[in-house]
Amino acid sequence: MMVKKRTVFCGYAQPFPGWHRLGRRFMVRQRKWRRFYVSETDSFLEEVTEEVRRDKMIKTMRRNAPFLIGAVVLLIGGIGVNEYLKASARAEAEATGDAMMAALTAEDAADRAAGLQALVAEGGDAEVLARMQLAAVQAREGDREAAIDTLRAVQGGSGVDTRYADIAAMKIAMLLQGQDTVAERRALLENLSLAGHPLQDLALEQMAALALEQGDTEAALADLTRIVESPTASSSGRSRATQLIIALGGELPEQETGADLLPTDG
Repeated sequence: MMVKKRTVFCGYAQPFPGWHRLGRRFMVRQRKWRRFYVSETDSFLEEVTEEVRRDKMIKTMRRNAPFLIGAVVLLIGGIGVNEYLKASARAEAEATGDAMMAALTAEDAADRAAGLQALVAEGGDAEVLARMQLAAVQAREGDREAAIDTLRAVQGGSGVDTRYADIAAMKIAMLLQGQDTVAERRALLENLSLAGHPLQDLALEQMAALALEQGDTEAALADLTRIVESPTASSSGRSRATQLIIALGGELPEQETGADLLPTDG
């Protein structure tokens, strides 16, 4: 008697042939359904999470809205104030420049002095320049004492830029020339003749002239030699110093040549 062999699928005896194919189809469909269910669950969780995040963001914005609006208002207001201050400063500078030009171009010296004195009285950034120009007008008109007093106000003024103070000191020393103020002139010029000072060469020329006034030829030659040896001396200043050294009977430094004896423009 023949025994019918049963089909085995996944370790279990199958009731009839072809059953394993039905089992595979069922398992495939079950996996597909599981993937679909998991996908739908993930999508739902993502939507819920996004809604929660959006609600939190809205609550945060509502809570911080006054601060954000205040920051924007302050920013816009700061920009407006800054632009207003710039425009005011520009207008003030233009007005001061116009007043300075009007004073300098006046035909009468008294009008020039009056315009510059008005700018000095106003103060501000143009005060120093107005004093320098006023001193020049006073010196041209022969009022040397008034010019010196005006320059002293620049030289000893608080908060005055060092460059303007040094220029004022140089002008004072030049205006004091010919007066019985040798010690003061020498003190002013010695500070300006230090090595590396922008006015070193001009100060050395004035010191040489002061030494010649006192009859000290050796000191004058020493100052003139410093000009000739100075790497910052202009060609015209070096030429003048060279000619004075020769006129005083001094000896030129070894590096000097005949080309330096020729006068140059400037």
